[in-house]
Amino acid sequence: AYAVVAYQTAWLRYHYPVEFMASILTSVIDHPGKVISYIQSLKSLNIELLPPDINEGYSGFSVSMVDGVKKIRYGLSSIKNVGKSLVERMVAERKANGPFKNMTDFCRRMQELDLNKRAMENLIKAGAFDSMGGTRSQYLQAYPLIMNAAVKWKKNMISGQMDLFDMGGTMQETEQSSVTEPDPLPNVPEFPDSLRLSYEKEVLGLYLTGHPLASDEELWRKHITNYASDFQFAEEEVDGGFGEGKSKLIDGQEVIVGGLIMDKTIKSTKNNKMMAFITLEDLYGSVEVLVFPNRYEQYRSLLEEDSRIFVKGKVSYEEEEDSKLLCDFIASFENADEIHQTPKRYGQGGRQMKPEQRAERPATSVQAATPMDPVAPVKQKPLWLRFATKDQWAALQAQVCQILQADPGNYEVRIYLEAEKLKMKAPSQYFTAASEGTLLKLRQLLGDSNVVL
Repeated sequence: AYAVVAYQTAWLRYHYPVEFMASILTSVIDHPGKVISYIQSLKSLNIELLPPDINEGYSGFSVSMVDGVKKIRYGLSSIKNVGKSLVERMVAERKANGPFKNMTDFCRRMQELDLNKRAMENLIKAGAFDSMGGTRSQYLQAYPLIMNAAVKWKKNMISGQMDLFDMGGTMQETEQSSVTEPDPLPNVPEFPDSLRLSYEKEVLGLYLTGHPLASDEELWRKHITNYASDFQFAEEEVDGGFGEGKSKLIDGQEVIVGGLIMDKTIKSTKNNKMMAFITLEDLYGSVEVLVFPNRYEQYRSLLEEDSRIFVKGKVSYEEEEDSKLLCDFIASFENADEIHQTPKRYGQGGRQMKPEQRAERPATSVQAATPMDPVAPVKQKPLWLRFATKDQWAALQAQVCQILQADPGNYEVRIYLEAEKLKMKAPSQYFTAASEGTLLKLRQLLGDSNVVL
């Protein structure tokens, strides 16, 4: 029975990917972290996600046809303080009496259906009125006046205080003209992107029409080993094989994450030393990073809110809770390559090599007579690439070297020729940062089982 369900799911996923992903997103609509994960996977499927809309949207995620292309419309009930009951009444009103013509029309028709100022404000911040023609900044300034005017208009309609003869028409004509009145919008500029995105994050729990990291996404992907979402606790795998999710992290695992500092809390230890708890956010979610006193003193200048940083550290696994990251090293986006270097200082929480340990590590010659040097014992875990035969290595060597040189870093590269039982070590110019993009290219070239970090 389970195999049948799996087959049906795969069939729907293949033949109806837009409808399928809309349903998946609706199923996790109350879990922003999972929504973010699935939204990221839409990019690989070339499926566009549209903002919520009062005339097109429904309670959950839905499919909209735009210029002959199926796209996913964001669910209205996912907006903070906009409940499912309000959305259901909104959709019923829309179906019964046609689309809302503008905000004035919307307020007049919805004022008796649990519409309040908090819901209106959040609908605007989420972009649900964008199709009405005004900007979000204009609507945020205008909506209190429009809502108040709608209340007065309704009272006049009920009490019959409107002079139909002065209006020069019948009651039906009066109502028709009233809903086509233009919204009284102030002449103000639209919000800057940073504020617009922060409002989206406030009411949706995520950035929808962009992300503060978008301009640095290539740099970010190049230097990280894991996403913030990898630290989130989930009773079941949330990726489902459709995105770039990873298996659950293990306690003590060394990782590199990067992103924006969204929050910072400074606390004093029992020894009267200062430490920091920071919330680091990337394209996939957020993770809590603990910066102990010795690291805090070293990197405090980088720990400002909205700063863009990379953090290398060890995973602190929590049972049935989100895991945390214990900071060992921090680098700014401007000095991103430093995150792969061994910190100059070592102490509590660090795994840096002492001078006598570094002396044990043999130097690597970049002027090797052959493409690969014989393996020498080192303590650092390398990136292994396996080839079936020496001939296969010779055929793919140029492509492999090109991929490695495009992503320089501090991971040593080892080659294993299976038929010859031969191991080789790459010269230092082929050491790599082993970013997600690089590992993906290598796995596509060699196969997943032949690329091991």
